[in-house]
Amino acid sequence: MKLVTMGNALLYLGIATFMVVLLAAAEVAFRIGRRHEPRTPEPVRSQVVTIQAAMLGLLALLLAFTLSMAERRFSARRALIVDEANAIGTTYLRAEFLPEPARSESREMLRRYVDQRVAFYGAQSDEVQTLETTSAAQLLQAALWARATDTARANPESETTKLYVASLNEMIDLEGKRFAALFATLPSTIVVLLVVVAVVAMASTGYSSGLTGRRGALALRVVPALVGLACAVVLDLDHPRLGLIRAPDVAMERVQNSVAKDASVEIDADPVM
Repeated sequence: MKLVTMGNALLYLGIATFMVVLLAAAEVAFRIGRRHEPRTPEPVRSQVVTIQAAMLGLLALLLAFTLSMAERRFSARRALIVDEANAIGTTYLRAEFLPEPARSESREMLRRYVDQRVAFYGAQSDEVQTLETTSAAQLLQAALWARATDTARANPESETTKLYVASLNEMIDLEGKRFAALFATLPSTIVVLLVVVAVVAMASTGYSSGLTGRRGALALRVVPALVGLACAVVLDLDHPRLGLIRAPDVAMERVQNSVAKDASVEIDADPVM
């Protein structure tokens, strides 16, 4: 698996920049707070602490909300991969009951189709390869559907053909759902709000620490770093083609291996027949 692509590099750079901004916001606010300490009355200090608590509470709420949304989308993408792999496998098995030459032609097209779906996953952030594999898969879908239509018209009473058409229809639908899931990310407004609240919360923490006159590593270093790490996990989960957290494609690869073995068995059996 390629871990370093242009898209990944930009994502990592953005996350690193964001963490630096959080640390800088806490440090700058701390210095401002320390400068204001001698002339800041106690009532104002209490207000600052209240504001700090409110901002940290709002940040915690936003982090929980966005992490939950990103995790649900990640789980949905992972489930779609398994569902699509199962649909392809079922379609391939049911193609066995089609009359010749539809049987051989359909199974061969399904083998090429699963190769394109595995390549689609491997494209990651490569827009060109993503579109190429999607286009190739859609051409195979059209060919498979045309062949299934001809077979169904020639055998309108065949229950096995009806089952094959139903599984083929589900397979095509799942490809569309999986493609759409790539772009089902968090709204940019929510991401911007999370970033702004995180920066303001770290600044309020730094300013409050400055008013006490004590530099604490927990408030100025550890908390901003942990907040940045939590936001990084949210962004990683939310970008299916980028980052380190990716839905596994094991189910699709198993189907690919299965149909490839079946093809080799058919080739070996041809001389005997």
